[in-house]
Amino acid sequence: MDYPLEVPGFEKEPLWMKKGLGAPKLMQGEDEARRGEGPLDRIVVDDHGRETIATIRGRIGDPFLPVIVVESAEFAPTPPIPIPLLLLGFAPIVLALSGVWGALMGVAAVMMNFPILRSNRPTWQHIVMIIGVFIVAIAATQVLLGVAAGG
Repeated sequence: MDYPLEVPGFEKEPLWMKKGLGAPKLMQGEDEARRGEGPLDRIVVDDHGRETIATIRGRIGDPFLPVIVVESAEFAPTPPIPIPLLLLGFAPIVLALSGVWGALMGVAAVMMNFPILRSNRPTWQHIVMIIGVFIVAIAATQVLLGVAAGG
């Protein structure tokens, strides 16, 4: 998914986050921003042609989609997820208590929950969809455990 960043001074070649299965990438225009000196530093060019360091920084409100710091100002691609919804999004991890299959289904469910939580739906829809994902993950875990047990 693509998440635009509204950073002043970068209107000609805007900055945006590209999130796939791996780590999110900072993009400028159509290209990935060049690496800077630090592992989380990227070099971006503003509208006046000056190179600037943009630092990728994690955040509590969405652990899978970081903020970007440009000239000591933070820019988030999405608003932070409220803590109760964040905890609900991580709830399927409890399936790991049932073993490897539960852990796999729990991680898959958590990965499905975060795009839901980043959407601009009402809170009640987030809750209903996350509970639905959790129920499907529980059912899939039960099926996999039954198949693994030979029955």
